[in-house]
Amino acid sequence: MEAGASNMVTYPTGYGNLNIPTFNTSDFGAVEIEATVALIQKAKINPIWFVDVGGSIFNVPLAWKGKIYVGACDKNFYCISECGKLAWKFQTKDIIISCPVIADAIVYFGSYDGNLYALDATTGEERWRFKTKGKVFSTPYIDNGVLYFGSEDKNLYAVNAKTGERLWAFQSQNSICSSPIVFGDTIYFGADNDNFYALRKDGTVKWKFDGKSSRYLKAACDGRLVYIGSMDNNLYALSAETGELVWKYTTRDSIATDVVYADEVIYVGSRDYDMYAFKPDGTLLWKFQTHNVLGWGSTVKNDIVYFGSCDNYFYAVGAKTGQLLWKVKTNGIVNSYPAVTEKGVYFGSWDCNLYAVDHQGHIRWRFQTALSNQSAFETPPDLLQKTATVTVHTEEIGESINRYKDSFAEEGGRSSVYTFKSQYTKKHRYGGGSQ
Repeated sequence: MEAGASNMVTYPTGYGNLNIPTFNTSDFGAVEIEATVALIQKAKINPIWFVDVGGSIFNVPLAWKGKIYVGACDKNFYCISECGKLAWKFQTKDIIISCPVIADAIVYFGSYDGNLYALDATTGEERWRFKTKGKVFSTPYIDNGVLYFGSEDKNLYAVNAKTGERLWAFQSQNSICSSPIVFGDTIYFGADNDNFYALRKDGTVKWKFDGKSSRYLKAACDGRLVYIGSMDNNLYALSAETGELVWKYTTRDSIATDVVYADEVIYVGSRDYDMYAFKPDGTLLWKFQTHNVLGWGSTVKNDIVYFGSCDNYFYAVGAKTGQLLWKVKTNGIVNSYPAVTEKGVYFGSWDCNLYAVDHQGHIRWRFQTALSNQSAFETPPDLLQKTATVTVHTEEIGESINRYKDSFAEEGGRSSVYTFKSQYTKKHRYGGGSQ
């Protein structure tokens, strides 16, 4: 090829399995990935809505009276004894990512079939179901006999926990995968590509905050401040009463985990591979680095922080020190964070197993879901069914590479992981190990 010439090559952006390979650009001098990747990044679509059927466990188990309750992407909701034996299971019509909650011996959870379910926690018998017009990712929050949860249909619902009767619904501008929390007389939650909201218990808006986030998960509140993670890389601390910004901390990548407040410390994970611990005034106490994107939250108990990572490990870290205590290797990404009891620690993996480990990190047992094939991400709508345009330049190679590095760094890329392959993984949020 003559100097100054360039050759246009297109590659599928890929979607499918989380372990999807990125294209290898080692044969090229300088590579610029143009419009399509930018469209994917800016697409107002949350990829979490496109998880496909498989045996993977995405959600957080719940421990109650010697049983472990967990939903899976095989459409089943399981009740398992603490020795690893199936007590009962209940089948819905789509995958289950919503995490369970229990009150008055009734277990509640949502499904991508659009329903919020209420089951007898002892027998698995259905008590009632509440139908929405979209997938239910949100974990319900129960307060004084009322369940609050969000749906892909853009509504936050308030439902009578005993009867399943709708009390009211608040319509946002976009789908709600955020799991609400209630503190005092206020409900806190976020809507995808919309605002973070504080509602009164009658469903009216108290305040709202633009966190510039394509997705919010669960916030945390200490009564004075509410802490929210945003896909714009920031952890925000807002006045719980007014929504006024008090402080923010910027990480090196987007925050796509639940925020946890325990013992006057805030814990949150970032896509920069780090778990962070902060004082309520925003002072960083410590951070712990894994080898991939973190799972979507943590459990803090007995001065230990438990969390998973897309590096296939489950971690136990000292809550005060940030030092590794132990870790467990699985055969899939670990998005789940655990239920912790006196007998052990229980968490799910993308490898289709529920794990039980003792408090030293030794595996006691595994429970495999009904499907052994791991879940994948489905092909999203037309906007994401694109190809990436790659321009192969044969001159000014050094300048082009440096220009790309600078651009990548501005977007939060880490020089320690900079290669042609990993830069595409970082920029492309829907495959190659990213959530």
